[in-house]
Amino acid sequence: MEINTESKEVTRNESFALDLFRVVAIFFLVFGHGLSMFKPNQFKAITFPEFVYIQNVAVIILILLSGFLTHYSLFKRTMNESYSFFDYFKGRVLRIYPELILALIFVALIDWVLLKGTPSYQYLANLNVKTLLGNLLFLQKIPGFNIEPFGSARVLWTLSIEWWLYLSFAWFYIVLFKKKKWNILSISISGLLFYQIYQNLIRFINHDFRAIAFYWIMGWFAWSLFEAVKNINVSRMNLIIINSLLILCSLLYLMNTKEAYSIKFSVLMTLQIISGLLLINKVNLAPGFDRVIKQINSYTYSIYLIHYTVFLALMNLTKTVSPSLLMMIGIVLTLILSKIITLLADRHRNS
Repeated sequence: MEINTESKEVTRNESFALDLFRVVAIFFLVFGHGLSMFKPNQFKAITFPEFVYIQNVAVIILILLSGFLTHYSLFKRTMNESYSFFDYFKGRVLRIYPELILALIFVALIDWVLLKGTPSYQYLANLNVKTLLGNLLFLQKIPGFNIEPFGSARVLWTLSIEWWLYLSFAWFYIVLFKKKKWNILSISISGLLFYQIYQNLIRFINHDFRAIAFYWIMGWFAWSLFEAVKNINVSRMNLIIINSLLILCSLLYLMNTKEAYSIKFSVLMTLQIISGLLLINKVNLAPGFDRVIKQINSYTYSIYLIHYTVFLALMNLTKTVSPSLLMMIGIVLTLILSKIITLLADRHRNS
């Protein structure tokens, strides 16, 4: 069957929606960690155990988006027959490592200078060269290596899983599916890569729903589902109703279970992403508005990397500054520092 590649391009509206989803998810992540760490009384009603951990909602959305966008980008890039796995690997390294290295330097400085020896700091055992190198090789929380996230950068537990998912699915898609290189070497590498995913999926099957590979793979297949339904003619009003019902169902589910790591919630979020993309194509975006969101989205990766460390550094001031004000200061500081890290990383990439 012939594939109409023209229909596989993401529209300006869809690109805006995907950027917006990521920005909102990063806000949920930062805000959720802020609530858990500073515990401001003003937000008690949406703080666990009264409500779900908001940061867990964010993780589900971010992982689904990661799988979704990886499938799209691989499909688009492999339309060029000369595109290789090495090209993909090089692109991932240039995308991930500059911010990661700068963030790890930042974490090391903050942990060593400000946090080491304080009552709230519990990660001294992970503030060493072995853990640093393990994180640079994306071995944190990978079974068999006994490597923890470096220092106070606790959020790095998801990054290692995503890294191996990127490489695994790119290898399967480019080498085995597109180029059909079925030889002893390619099959052996496929087995090693699949083993990393397999371990995570086995945890999920054993009801450890924090094993996020399942959600990433769901996002991967969600792109195919979106492509299958995007040309179906549905009115804007019907899409508004569908999106509203999905939001309501998601909120009711979270209020009832107080748990985001679940198959049911991930299905709801997958449908929300797809229906949101369908709806945004029915909207006329104001000129320039998408550029604002794209600009904010450009440093969400840095926000993800450093926000927990920034919050932890400020927690020692809770006796002199109100928790809500301190949380707001932490968010502003995170935004400023993340922008600086992103600018420095971009300068390196462009040099």
